[in-house]
Amino acid sequence: MDNVTIAWGDSVVWTNEDAESYKVVPFKNGQPDPAITWADLGPVGTPTANSAEVVFVWSSGMSKDPIVYEYGIYLPGTETPKATATITAQIKV
Repeated sequence: MDNVTIAWGDSVVWTNEDAESYKVVPFKNGQPDPAITWADLGPVGTPTANSAEVVFVWSSGMSKDPIVYEYGIYLPGTETPKATATITAQIKV
């Protein structure tokens, strides 16, 4: 899993290449946010191995500085992420 930088308005799709299911969960204040799941990924080769698009939208009042979103990939029912990464959303230059 790599850290990525995207422009506001771009979307992200996660693809599971493992035989196990995973949850993609954003962090809030350095901890997984239990109220939000970005994606539920089924095992590789299943119709749910790819997530729906998650669009990162900038709106009026938000900082024009890049915003870094940290997230983790979890096996359902576990509290420790298998992996973590970041998505940095910024104004396209």
